[in-house]
Amino acid sequence: MNFGEFMASLNRGEPKPVYLLAGEEEYFIKKAKERLLSLLTQTADAATENLDGNVSPDDIIAAVSSISFFATKTIVLVNNPLFLRTKKSAADDAAKDTPQDTGDKRLERLIKFLPHIPPGNHIIFKFAGKTDKRKSIVKAIAKYGAVLDADRVSPWNINGFLQSKLQEIHRELTPDAHAFFAEAVSFMNPVSLSFLDNEFDKLALFAENRRITKQELSESFAGVPEISNFAVADAIVRRDLPTALKLLLQQMTNGVFMPLVLAVVVNQVRRLLQIKELQKKRASAADIAKALNMNPYIVGKQLKAVEAFDADRLADALCELAEADYRLKTGGDGNNLLLSAVIKLCRC
Repeated sequence: MNFGEFMASLNRGEPKPVYLLAGEEEYFIKKAKERLLSLLTQTADAATENLDGNVSPDDIIAAVSSISFFATKTIVLVNNPLFLRTKKSAADDAAKDTPQDTGDKRLERLIKFLPHIPPGNHIIFKFAGKTDKRKSIVKAIAKYGAVLDADRVSPWNINGFLQSKLQEIHRELTPDAHAFFAEAVSFMNPVSLSFLDNEFDKLALFAENRRITKQELSESFAGVPEISNFAVADAIVRRDLPTALKLLLQQMTNGVFMPLVLAVVVNQVRRLLQIKELQKKRASAADIAKALNMNPYIVGKQLKAVEAFDADRLADALCELAEADYRLKTGGDGNNLLLSAVIKLCRC
């Protein structure tokens, strides 16, 4: 299950005896682990034991079965166990669904043990990376417990994180704040969930009302380079020349590394040109969103904006921006060429 589903499951029902927290998004794994340990160690008589990835399945069984003199329940946390790693050789494919994934019978004993974990005790497997869901151990954990699929977040599938975070801080976004967030995040590459998590925590402290406004959100994100660059790209889409020039000149004066700013402008111009080309092929908004890996909301907004741009002018702008990029990286006067290209775009 994804992060939102997993966290919701923790808030209802009895804890499972075994969990697997796996995937490429470390933020999700960290938050799920913290929540799990908070739930499972609410009583003072809980003991937690950490095991590294080289531990054998037999040692895991022994650890969760042991009786402590000082605790009535045991939580065993296994970090990056070797038997969850994906095999790379083609010769191993036929054996992926067999219990002898480690080459002996030890993993088979662990799989058979999972439904018999002593009541009140728990095993949490934490794995940084994708797991093969065809593995017998992964299937067994899903059967007797719960599996978190901590997939890396992209701008177009960030709503799960957003809703979970807003519930955590007991806040909402106004419609225009939500729209601003969706567009701003689309310019983050990669998306930093840790950064967003911290910014929303700050907003929870300083926002005047339960509903966070666009102004509060934009002020909070104002110091982030990606958001500043997003503001430039957004001004170009709106053909707001005074704002675009003001932002660019501010960045030049503040010593911002301009090739990064230019890259965002190029990405925006290329996106507009691609939308126009797909429109010629009578692609729907949903088709365009899928083809360009974009949030459907942003596609809908840019479909209206793209009507003001000429395809030839956009193509010419890409050539000018490429020359500006070359000059910026070779010590030439790329800034003036960037400004010239933006002026032509806003006036086309």
